[in-house]
Amino acid sequence: MEQKIRKTLEDIKDTDSLIEYLKYPYYGFSSAYHYTSLEALYQIFKNKTLRFSRMSAMNDSFERELFCDNKDFFFCLSKGKEDIFENFGMWAMYGKLNNSKTDDPTKIGVKIYFSKENLQRLLVENKKIIPHSVAYANIIENYENPKNLKVRVGSHTANISDFDIKKHSGFLKDTAWKYENELRLRIPCTTERLTDKIKDISISEEILASLKIYPSPIYDCDTCKKIFLNLSKGGGLVPKFENNVYRQTLKMD
Repeated sequence: MEQKIRKTLEDIKDTDSLIEYLKYPYYGFSSAYHYTSLEALYQIFKNKTLRFSRMSAMNDSFERELFCDNKDFFFCLSKGKEDIFENFGMWAMYGKLNNSKTDDPTKIGVKIYFSKENLQRLLVENKKIIPHSVAYANIIENYENPKNLKVRVGSHTANISDFDIKKHSGFLKDTAWKYENELRLRIPCTTERLTDKIKDISISEEILASLKIYPSPIYDCDTCKKIFLNLSKGGGLVPKFENNVYRQTLKMD
């Protein structure tokens, strides 16, 4: 059987070639991060699940409206590298950075580091999950006349000669969100009821034990671990917390 040739950035000319490229998300990054609260992290470790949500839960209201027919479930991450660089925009949007210091785990932000190997293991454990990257375009101003739409994929720009709303659903966001550099784990809607807002997917203890957890820049490992242990009553699997190298460098007052 002839081996299928994967699309390159230079091959992106239209909707189909763009989507085909985005479905091979492992180019150009070595890891990804999920920003959440310490309480949500506790629930992940307690239940050994990742919670996927429908597009109706997305922050981008324009995306929700433009692709309102999308009934799939998503778990969103930000592509990155395991290095010292931080994305304060992601912390502010998803990592509770704007909250004052507190012991309330729902208001303490953390980010979960997924190595490429862990993501691949997760896909082996859960065959329903489809990973894909996200492209960015000025769709708020141009979606009504999207011929030759200029789309950014990473640092590359491509002109899309057509625009298929149904095919682009979940794959395309406005350029205002480009800083997210998003990787989405996606579960197609099949037999679920339309009223189902979430879908929990099992994650093995082996993967959980190898994840790294970074507190937001205004917290340290000891504080987060203490609060987590209080939630778990000292039982169960404890996350591997690592200090954020930017801790105590951010003044919020």
